[in-house]
Amino acid sequence: MDTSTIQALIALNNQFYAQHAASFAATRSAPWHGWSALADLLRERSQRCDTPGETSASNHASGKCGISGPTAPSPKKPPSSLHALDNRRASVTTPIAAPGSRPALDGTNDRIPEHRAHTVLDPACTVLDLACGNLRFEEFLAREFPHARFAFNAVDTCPALASPQALAQANIRYREVDILQHALAGHRFIDGVPTCDLAVCFGFMHHVPSRELRSAVLETLCAHTAPNGLIAVSFWQFMYDERLARKAMQAGALAADASSPFAALGIDTSQLEEHDHFLGWQTDPSPLRYCHHFPEAEVDELVASVGTVAREVARYSADGSSGTLNRYLVLEKL
Repeated sequence: MDTSTIQALIALNNQFYAQHAASFAATRSAPWHGWSALADLLRERSQRCDTPGETSASNHASGKCGISGPTAPSPKKPPSSLHALDNRRASVTTPIAAPGSRPALDGTNDRIPEHRAHTVLDPACTVLDLACGNLRFEEFLAREFPHARFAFNAVDTCPALASPQALAQANIRYREVDILQHALAGHRFIDGVPTCDLAVCFGFMHHVPSRELRSAVLETLCAHTAPNGLIAVSFWQFMYDERLARKAMQAGALAADASSPFAALGIDTSQLEEHDHFLGWQTDPSPLRYCHHFPEAEVDELVASVGTVAREVARYSADGSSGTLNRYLVLEKL
């Protein structure tokens, strides 16, 4: 994909969020079910540090082995069975979570190696939320771990998605940054954002045009993660959903119509890559936003692209009425 097409697709999505921030944020009030599995993984790693023989005395004494303090279980949801992965890939045949339940993680291997089973998160846990939207992940973590002390570094290009009350919270440092322009310029570090214990990016990778740029975004997440810290990313698999696939086909047909308003945007659709699509919004079928669907092979490619700095520890599906709308990837920084 050439740079001019990348820029045009970025501009299309930026325009969408600028125009529809209020209606979009209104539909994004509840936490995603996939986040519960991540919270369970954090708990499991913390509990491993509290198990005799699983961590050194110095690490246990310093508290640098997990989110400290009692944690609040999610109401009306049974805990997941979590299984760690070693450096080999797990089977892509994933247990499917029933809508509303906590998704189980993939896993066919025994455990996280002992030398990597500790020093996961500091008691004052630093979190990078890339493309943070309306900051509901911050709210989710604070509710799941009410006794933990979080320092959130929230990055987005559309502050209108977040309420003034959320932006004013003392433990949230918000930075308005266009991460895609940042990555296109060859930057891997975001000014003012520290190395964090946990780096996440939810509901954004499908808006990143081109394989190279998606890899660059994942590299940025890894670059801002401390050794033994976790990187969690979601990948939208909307073309496996019949209703969304139908909407994508409809928007794609309108994008191909030379007489449609979309043609005036000058986006060269011949530059689109496989699994690139357009979607409308709510009742408007027009191609208002660029979205990329992620087959499993592309998730594999992204894992391989950062293989020298991070290793996969979990992969699972969650969200939507099917429980499979998003594919989640959790990496550990080496």
